[in-house]
Amino acid sequence: MSRCMNPKNFYELVFEMDAMELGDWVENRDNGRYVEIGSMCGGRFELFEDLEFIGCVSNAAFAARFLTEGYNFNESAEEAARRRNREDFEESIRNGWIYG
Repeated sequence: MSRCMNPKNFYELVFEMDAMELGDWVENRDNGRYVEIGSMCGGRFELFEDLEFIGCVSNAAFAARFLTEGYNFNESAEEAARRRNREDFEESIRNGWIYG
């Protein structure tokens, strides 16, 4: 099955990726990442970056996040929380919700 996806937002991307079947794949041409549906025991979504296998996950949201932002598998939970807090703070300043 071949189809073209052009999602309007992240949630639509997750919905479309969750509906994919074995052998389907989706790519982000801007950063060289793509996700393919496979049959590995580690997860349904096989993650690739620049034609190199990165890992596999079973959650469509994690796969979509890898596709859009990238995903650091070596990042600890504490580092991830700090990074998310920093990104949220920077976004709040950009949107004018708080003044930095």
